[in-house]
Amino acid sequence: MNIIIFSNDFFNIYNFRYSLLIKILEKYPKSQIIIAAKFDGYQNLIKAISHKIKLIDLKIESRDYNLLKNIITLTSIFKCLVKFRPKLVISYTIKPNFYLCIIKFFYKFNLIINITGLGDVFINKNKKNIRIFSIYAKIISNANTIVRQNKYDKNLLIKLNQSVKQKLQIIRGSGVNTNKFRKRRILINNEKIVFTFIGRIIKEKGIIEFLNAAIKFNRIYRNKAKFLILGSLYKNNSLFNEKFKRYLKISKISHITNSNKINKFIENSHFIVLPSYREGLSKVLLEAISIGRPLITSNVPGCSELVIDRVNGYLLKKISSEEILKAFKKSILLNQFKLSIMSNKSNLISRKYTEEKVNYSYTLLIEKYIN
Repeated sequence: MNIIIFSNDFFNIYNFRYSLLIKILEKYPKSQIIIAAKFDGYQNLIKAISHKIKLIDLKIESRDYNLLKNIITLTSIFKCLVKFRPKLVISYTIKPNFYLCIIKFFYKFNLIINITGLGDVFINKNKKNIRIFSIYAKIISNANTIVRQNKYDKNLLIKLNQSVKQKLQIIRGSGVNTNKFRKRRILINNEKIVFTFIGRIIKEKGIIEFLNAAIKFNRIYRNKAKFLILGSLYKNNSLFNEKFKRYLKISKISHITNSNKINKFIENSHFIVLPSYREGLSKVLLEAISIGRPLITSNVPGCSELVIDRVNGYLLKKISSEEILKAFKKSILLNQFKLSIMSNKSNLISRKYTEEKVNYSYTLLIEKYIN
């Protein structure tokens, strides 16, 4: 029995679906999993899981709209389906979702698609994006099940296309590994609070607002806090990357491009900051609250579900350097006792988002089609 998983890249599979792969192999030991995604180095980590996993180097670029390249991607996805004749297809990320739903008009198979976030579509509300998403909302109704990560995106899809209502299911994120991201005591060292931004270095994550707030903070309060950035830049985003580097130079904040020890960076922080414009359900915020770290984040879908304002962090009324600066100022006034209470509240919220609970929901969904 073959199960095919499609994604833009193996980074996505390794960071968000690693434990689910293991769960599927345990539950269906006679199955073979075929993963088709762009080879990016992370495929080697996936390959090590089991000999029952077969890897396909999919010719796909997530942000490339070249017609010829996209026809090649569509053709390679179709060839993969014909070759392996899967019992079930699971798709992550927008392009594979879109192409598989088109193919399904002509070639029948069971399809679960996952929409983990609305991305640029409703962040940049230009006519082109809205038109593209309107088409997308109609096409995806061809899937058997559409998995969303939060109720806001579910309601939005229903509003755009009533026919998807019966096919939508909410599974809250990809879950958090509570062994790797276990609760750690929070301590104030030398009265210096550590604020850490973890995420892709793109405009939509609010990184410029974070840098601006840090620059303003350091002008007012010298040596009262430490700031850190962990995240990689997009290679094909040169204009924004230059802007980021200018702000980074002014701020004098340390920037680490990549690390496989995110848990250690979270442990060594007092607040994880993510002023994102929108998320599906933020993985890094889940990992942070599991370790017991308070958050400073946006009052938007995918972030606000994980924060009770002034209980386990601060929700930003709007995404601006001024609002982030206000949150920084509140944070440095906290003593050890208040910070520990926030830490405990964060960990308490994280318990309903464990990998075990999320993977159980997902395997129930898979079983519906396998049987």
